[in-house]
Amino acid sequence: MAALLRRWLELAAPVAGIWRSAPLAPAALSLTAGIFIERLARPAPWVVMALAVAFALAALAHVRWRPLWILLLVFAMGAVRGALLFGSMGGNDIASMAGSEHAPIRLRGIVVDAIQATPPPKPDPLRLIPVPARWETVVAVESARRGGAPSEAIGEVRVAGSGAPPDASPGDRVDIAGQIRLIPGPMNPGETDGRDPWLARGIVAEVRVADNPGALESMGPSGTWDIRVILAGLRARAAARLAGAIDPEVEPLAAALLLGETSRLSRESWDQYRRTGVVHVLAISGQHLVLLAMFLTVAGRCAGMGARALAWPIALTVAIYAGMTGARPAATRAAATVGALALADILRRPRHLPSVIAFSWLVVGLLDPGDLFGTGCLLSFLATALLYWAVPGWSEPPTEQEEALARARDMGRSAPWRLVRAFLRALAIALGTNAVIWCCLTPLVAARTHLVSPSALVVGPPVALLGSLALLPGFPLLILGGDVPLVSPALGWCAGMALKGCAWLVGWAANWPWASFWVGDISLAWLVPWHILLIPALSENGWRARARAGVPAMAWLAAGLAVSLAPPVRSDPWRCTFLAVGHGGCAVIEWADGSTTVYDAGSLANAGVGRRIIAPFLWNRGVERVDELILSHADLDHFNGALDLVERVPVGRVLVSGWFVRKEVPGVRFMLDGLAARGVPVEEVEPGFSLARGTASLEFLHPAPGFEASSQNEASVVALLRHFSGNVLLTGDLEGAGQRALMKAGPGPGVAVLQSPHHGGAGANGPAFLGWAAPWLTVAQEDSRRARQGPRDRTWSTSVEGAITIRPEGGGLLAEGYVTGRKEQRR
Repeated sequence: MAALLRRWLELAAPVAGIWRSAPLAPAALSLTAGIFIERLARPAPWVVMALAVAFALAALAHVRWRPLWILLLVFAMGAVRGALLFGSMGGNDIASMAGSEHAPIRLRGIVVDAIQATPPPKPDPLRLIPVPARWETVVAVESARRGGAPSEAIGEVRVAGSGAPPDASPGDRVDIAGQIRLIPGPMNPGETDGRDPWLARGIVAEVRVADNPGALESMGPSGTWDIRVILAGLRARAAARLAGAIDPEVEPLAAALLLGETSRLSRESWDQYRRTGVVHVLAISGQHLVLLAMFLTVAGRCAGMGARALAWPIALTVAIYAGMTGARPAATRAAATVGALALADILRRPRHLPSVIAFSWLVVGLLDPGDLFGTGCLLSFLATALLYWAVPGWSEPPTEQEEALARARDMGRSAPWRLVRAFLRALAIALGTNAVIWCCLTPLVAARTHLVSPSALVVGPPVALLGSLALLPGFPLLILGGDVPLVSPALGWCAGMALKGCAWLVGWAANWPWASFWVGDISLAWLVPWHILLIPALSENGWRARARAGVPAMAWLAAGLAVSLAPPVRSDPWRCTFLAVGHGGCAVIEWADGSTTVYDAGSLANAGVGRRIIAPFLWNRGVERVDELILSHADLDHFNGALDLVERVPVGRVLVSGWFVRKEVPGVRFMLDGLAARGVPVEEVEPGFSLARGTASLEFLHPAPGFEASSQNEASVVALLRHFSGNVLLTGDLEGAGQRALMKAGPGPGVAVLQSPHHGGAGANGPAFLGWAAPWLTVAQEDSRRARQGPRDRTWSTSVEGAITIRPEGGGLLAEGYVTGRKEQRR
């Protein structure tokens, strides 16, 4: 082990040399640590400010240890910056008026961000409730009223609504009547935390506005100076100019490419770019500003300008472009990088990329600390670092004799052949560069998105080229718009053709069988050593030396794959989790032998429940395969997430009743055809069929052959999880004749936990059925509007508790709520 560590230190020596030549790197790490620690500990703002003052005084007083005190001062500055953004709420902070439930409020404030309108999605046979067009913006609050007289308030809120967006512009003072609440966190393990992107902007509350006249009224321009209003105005005007010059078919893609505005892209288009691994094309990146800087450099050189003279206009143009995009985080990162390079030229200093990366990281940390830990920021800086360290050095530098011989051979070739060889060499370099970056970044991308996209190895370079061809005519259009005869149409045509080619290529690649595949959770404990082990491999020169130095990294990768492919080890005989899916149904049963059964997969208002809730929960639990997916009946709120689940997690078979397959509605046909296309068998079950899992089993009780139902609810598949510690009865939407038939079939099976039929509805939870089942605990999967609880009520609601887990413990059962942390045990 000691020998391996010494060898790693020897191979990492070149990186240490870069560290010493980039003194800003320790400061960047120190600032990051301060922001990170502040987010974990959340100290009072005065505490971190006092530390900053103390470290500053120590740096002035102790010359010998001044570098250390300066690093500690930068650490404290990071904590102060984080406290200013994420700090605790004051008494008049608008967030202090919000709770976990919606409450009526009337507020007045200033719109500080352009209203982002999202068009309605395409009709979906798996969606019961159509989704209308939506919009959102950010309002800086001036005053608020909840029941009494208006009072002064501060802070910002997210304001959202449905229907046509209101007639309000950035800088307008608005009067809003709506419902306020804290932005909700995840209700299930593994679910994405929707608070994160807003918390990064210091926003923790939202106001929902009804689609009614007068709910949001503009009172005209406020006349208040705010840099965010100015930037939002610049962005809105640039978007209007772009829309007037680009083909409407690709205008949403052009807005995403040039302005980072992705709200108008359809979910289908967005998914295609995600699955092919080229979603970075839809974000402002270094590629944009490097191309812009190169174009300005070529134009300046043709005009006879030197590097130092060009630095000022390049830096100014980059700053203006970043402002036109609204100074979004991605634009700020890229502008900081290009600006640092321009600063080096102005100061007549050599360009040193490690110093540039550290400087850019410091700028982002000070201006937008919430962005530092985002996926886009990490990938952007890592890709830049890889271009500097990893891409060069795969071949040994040629000797003078080898260079002379190569020139002599090249002179003997014809001009067309030299051009062909130059093209093939450039193509090989592009593909090789793309492959190196893809291999190094894929684990991080997979850890954040659960997606691995081999198709990016092929389509990445041509998509980047087409994006560049769209950017070059697109930049002038942001200023000229469609008002200049001949010039604007020509530029718009060039940009439109490049974007159409990009869209076609991505759409074609997204349909390749091997375009992408989904993976489970990747532990941070594996991810961090992976990147550390890459350092010596990428510091060597020559592919043979890099291959030898990369052996530990490849061994670590193999170990990670072996662990992920091994069946999960479970200590409990079984574990049943009722997921919080709103008005819908999903129960996940994990068995001791490593198999997994899912009962129902749907939601009334959330057709994406399979990709947003169920699959992330399974990945969080280490489940890589579902052995059985049971669909209780053919109502959309019990099966409309099945196809998304099957796409992400392999499913062995789907179990349904005969009533399910006989329901002739578009949603059922669409789902069954989708399962057939994916090769998932569908089997019918009836009473007497059971799944044996060690000391536990899952027995099917209903519907029996010959049962006549007047609705799908009455024919819901009823399954009993039987175990000596306690039984769990899964009922779907069972009601009416179905309940009577089940009770007539025999005495109650001794139910410990009952899935409340029909989401806790009173009509399906009458005294006769509850008396027959006699449960210790009833679990209702319902939305918040129907949530009910009380000290005498033995019903737990997933809208209150979040995901509810039932598992054996101490000879009985333990029930746990994910959100509330509530626990109760049945002995």
